[in-house]
Amino acid sequence: MTGLRNHVVAGVAGGRASRDAVAYAAHEAALRGTALELLHVIPPDLPLSARPLHRAGSLQAFGSATLKEAERVALEAARVPVTLTLTSGRRAESLLTGAERAALLVVGAPRAVVSARPHPGSVVTAAVLDAPCPAVVVPCDGWPQTSVPRVVVGLKWPPHGDEALLGEAFDLAERRHCDVKVVHACKVHPAHGDLLAQTRHDPGWMAGLAALIDDRLAPLRRGHPAVRVGVDVVCASPGEALSSAALPGTVVGPTTRGVLQHAQCPVEVVPVTFEHEPDPRHPLARSASAAPARSPR
Repeated sequence: MTGLRNHVVAGVAGGRASRDAVAYAAHEAALRGTALELLHVIPPDLPLSARPLHRAGSLQAFGSATLKEAERVALEAARVPVTLTLTSGRRAESLLTGAERAALLVVGAPRAVVSARPHPGSVVTAAVLDAPCPAVVVPCDGWPQTSVPRVVVGLKWPPHGDEALLGEAFDLAERRHCDVKVVHACKVHPAHGDLLAQTRHDPGWMAGLAALIDDRLAPLRRGHPAVRVGVDVVCASPGEALSSAALPGTVVGPTTRGVLQHAQCPVEVVPVTFEHEPDPRHPLARSASAAPARSPR
């Protein structure tokens, strides 16, 4: 344990996915005014076929070299305090343990990994399902930039346990100097057998629901006056609606495999048990935030 608190943790495994995740994490740490911890996990065992290729100590040497390269990438992206942590164990479990005191966990993944069916040992699965803090999955394909032009929030209605989610989204938009788009998706069965109907807007009752959602956001608007906010209610699955609205941008919300499959931008998952703390550098944010959600994930 490093003794750090409220910092950003990035999982480092080497390769393009790790580099993109580290760069994103460094920018987030700089914008939050906090430290960055780079964590590399040495697996406890290897397949028998791989063991002859690794001499004693070689995995530690590889891990140290991987962390040093990640540190170089981080410092090129942003000037932040960087801590390097080399540990051993099962990767998913070690990553979750390392994020226990963190404000944000960042992992990178190739598109094939993000789109694959989740399985219990996956780092991505562990991050989005079990992380004790908000977790960001950065796809290494199609996301070369670290800037965020828009934050897209997936919101259920009626609202339930969304205080931490909305607080994180508005704080992120304020740090990134970008807009927030709040999206509510409702899957309505198309009439007349139109089973191929695409995502579309409805000029009827959806306008009333959008107005209700807009009222729900009024305290956050007052707390983040520099953030422009849009509300969109569409007929679509949540995954389709969020992914479409986030081109380009960052998705924040109660995500599903569908969002991870389709999004070509970082996807942030906010656990409903997370106690969001508004950025103290923005005093209005604290007065505008509601009590933290405490319902189970």
